[in-house]
Amino acid sequence: GIARERVHPALDDLAGIADGRAGPEQQALAVDLDQHLRRLIAQLPRNLRDVLLLEQTGDYKYEEIAAMLATPIGTVKWRIWEARRRLRGGRRTAMPRTCCGATHSSGFAS
Repeated sequence: GIARERVHPALDDLAGIADGRAGPEQQALAVDLDQHLRRLIAQLPRNLRDVLLLEQTGDYKYEEIAAMLATPIGTVKWRIWEARRRLRGGRRTAMPRTCCGATHSSGFAS
């Protein structure tokens, strides 16, 4: 299969959160990242946001999304690509670099 693109380089550092090994700084970083990504997704135009959320959280295939939205599959693929492109650009800006008074390496460029 095709390997999925890594969403964020710092996510590897957050692996301990799921299994309870994360410390307070990692937990705060995960909250910051989650809030930032939610804001970026909310700022996407609705047509991009809808297909992205269906594909990512609904676990639907492109064909299923196209049928649900009565949209050509090529359009669905482009919208998902465009949404991801915009998120990649947006995550490089405005991500808090400090939390709870502690500076952390977020992986985002300032």
